[in-house]
Amino acid sequence: MACGCGRSPDFCRGWHAMDDNEWQAELAALKEEEQKEQDAINRKFDEVTVKEVHHTSPTLFRFRTTKPDGYDFKPGEFVMIGLGDTVKRAYSITSAPWESHLEFYSIKVPDGELTSKLQYILPGDKLLVGKKAKGTLLVDNFSPGAERVWLLATGTGIAPFMSILRARQLTALYERKTYVIWSVRTQEELLAYHEYLSRKSAIHYMPIVTQESDYVGFTQRMQVYLADPESHGLTMMPKLDPEKDRVMLCGSMEFNEDLRDMLEAKGFTEGSNSSQGTYVLEKAFVG
Repeated sequence: MACGCGRSPDFCRGWHAMDDNEWQAELAALKEEEQKEQDAINRKFDEVTVKEVHHTSPTLFRFRTTKPDGYDFKPGEFVMIGLGDTVKRAYSITSAPWESHLEFYSIKVPDGELTSKLQYILPGDKLLVGKKAKGTLLVDNFSPGAERVWLLATGTGIAPFMSILRARQLTALYERKTYVIWSVRTQEELLAYHEYLSRKSAIHYMPIVTQESDYVGFTQRMQVYLADPESHGLTMMPKLDPEKDRVMLCGSMEFNEDLRDMLEAKGFTEGSNSSQGTYVLEKAFVG
């Protein structure tokens, strides 16, 4: 509550007990501090305008914003996003670098510090988007010599792979040898990108729904199918081989850890921005 004397712009700071020179000096110092904070934000973030919002299910939505002039990123990278003075969170970019907009995919968390507000954005609203994109899910982090590439995701972990696929970065290198496996709990969680992925003739797309008993399709954990594809009727799916395959992982912490253990047991090595490897995962994202 603002101070009753009217000197403080927000809550009572005890300025009513000061003389005119003292409280004016305090007010000037407060404004200077606020300006410094705003300048720090301006150095790290661009303000963008929401263009479209699509609620694909009760718990998921995707949205597009304007794209700042000269904004650059690599397919697979993420940026920090904020809404007003809310906390900033990492979001993978789902649009391709050449597109004129930025697109993001988000879960709705009722009590989330950011998503509890972000889920109600409308066209015309303003967001803050980090000026610098980063991440490890980059084709550049793969060691050379691969014949096939695998994009393995759970939930909203499909987001960075959408950017990679839209940019046609992998399909150009691994025509008909790009495998996309996306595991979700319910069919409605596939709605955001299922149609797009199903239409991509240049990839092998395998959706998995784990928590709907009436779903006709693959329903077990992804690890089960990858461990022994032939016993599950996947005769056309090759077994993972570090000499031939490169793998990207993006999903829940449990998923990432399980797949990392599986891959390393087969001889895969983790790649990063400082050294190439036969698999990469995004530690900044858990979805």
